[in-house]
Amino acid sequence: MKIIPTAAYFNLDTDLEKADVEKRLREKVRTRSVGNFFALSSSLLIGDVYWSGFEFKKNVVYNYGCNPVFHGVFERRDTGVRVKVNASSFLATLNAVVLWVASLATLVWAFVNLFNGDYDSARILALVGLLMGVADYISVRIYYHTIHDVHEELLALLNTKTAGK
Repeated sequence: MKIIPTAAYFNLDTDLEKADVEKRLREKVRTRSVGNFFALSSSLLIGDVYWSGFEFKKNVVYNYGCNPVFHGVFERRDTGVRVKVNASSFLATLNAVVLWVASLATLVWAFVNLFNGDYDSARILALVGLLMGVADYISVRIYYHTIHDVHEELLALLNTKTAGK
C-alpha cells in the first residue's frame, strides 16, 4: 500500500514503425485550444506528441493539477519501436506529503487536547485529522488508477505487449 505517489516507469514494445506510432498518438492526444485556454477537448489525453516522444495528461475534471504527466520517448528496435514512458507528478507528491503531515499534526493536537481534558475539541480535531488522512489516501489511489488507465489505453492503442515494470 503506497501512501506517497512516486514515479512509474514502463516500456511498451510494438512492431509498428516510428511514424505509425506517432500518427496513432497524434490522433488520440489533443492539445488545449489556443483561443480558449480553459476549454478541454473531448479526447481522454491532452498534451503534445513530438517526433522524438510525447508529453500528455489524462483529461479529468477533478484533481487536474495532481494528475501524473506522462513523458514518453521513442526508441528504435530491430523489429519496431520501444516506447519508454515515465509517469510522475511533483505536485501530487508534494500534496500527499503535506496532507499526511497535516493529518498527523492534527491527530497529535487532538491527543494533547484529550489528555488536557478538552474532550470536545479533541473529538473534532481527531475527526478532521482522520478525514484528511482518508482524503489523501483516496487521492493517491486516484493517482495510481490514472497511471493504470493510461497504461492500458496505450497498450490498446499500440497493440503492444508489456516489457519491464
